[in-house]
Amino acid sequence: MVANRTVGKAVELVRRHAAVALRHGASLEAWALDEVPGAFDVVVNATASSLAGDAVPVNASVLRPGGLAVDMMYGPAAAGFMAWAEAHGAVARDGLGMLVEQAAESFEIWRGVRPPSAQVLAEVRASLATTPR
Repeated sequence: MVANRTVGKAVELVRRHAAVALRHGASLEAWALDEVPGAFDVVVNATASSLAGDAVPVNASVLRPGGLAVDMMYGPAAAGFMAWAEAHGAVARDGLGMLVEQAAESFEIWRGVRPPSAQVLAEVRASLATTPR
């Protein structure tokens, strides 16, 4: 399910990735953010709403109780989305773990060594917690 404020952009993403989805036995659908049907095990917020401090751009009905809700932002910017997700029964995470894991994957590709991503994530979180804003 690909949802966007502009349905045309969602349609284009689906079109561009249809062959990959087919090779993996998956299907893709395009929807407007406010019209997404059903509840999902994983919801990823990749909108700019967290940066702007805006309201969450989808209905709470997209969250399955106990499902995972991830905001691509991290730190204070992700707090609103995460609070919303938890208030509706989802397990909320920010995007810092994804950022660290992508960096670790890239480092391994380029250097042949995989950094200890759990340790890096813990250190970055600790650093962010003590850094003045």
